[in-house]
Amino acid sequence: MSAAWIAAAPRPKPLDDVRVERHPAFASADPARRYAPLAAPVRAHALGESFQLDRLPYLLAYVGDQAVGAVSLALHGDDLVLLGFGGQPELGAVGLCSALLAEAQQVGREIGRRRLVAPLTNADPLPFFFLQAEGFCLAEVLPYSGPGRRGPGDIAVTHELVLERPIG
Repeated sequence: MSAAWIAAAPRPKPLDDVRVERHPAFASADPARRYAPLAAPVRAHALGESFQLDRLPYLLAYVGDQAVGAVSLALHGDDLVLLGFGGQPELGAVGLCSALLAEAQQVGREIGRRRLVAPLTNADPLPFFFLQAEGFCLAEVLPYSGPGRRGPGDIAVTHELVLERPIG
């Protein structure tokens, strides 16, 4: 019996023409330039807190004139926290994730933070994959503190996985 169909998933094709803009909280009422349409839900429960994503500063990634991905930024202790990764999965997100993280790293340097922290749930396999590929390591596993919900594939959200990467 052969298991030839089992193979590593190929990495999506990198996006070369991604640009990232910084936006303060409540930066724009223009729906094409707002973060909220790229992420659901707009409230994130992480690190024992509840964050309203559309009230936080955020990074917005574009390919051409199209907003294709975003991440909200929050301060927590000495850390810069990345919340609510949103995007269009059909784009593959390799260049998208790298561009957003490079800009977040720069923001962290500018405001004197020591690490980037990305809290995810156990039902977030794609962001977990991309963040590990970008040098993040699992720092902590916590019980999920938000309201009961289910993720993709009907996976029950039960734990928070906290990934970290030093800001250098």
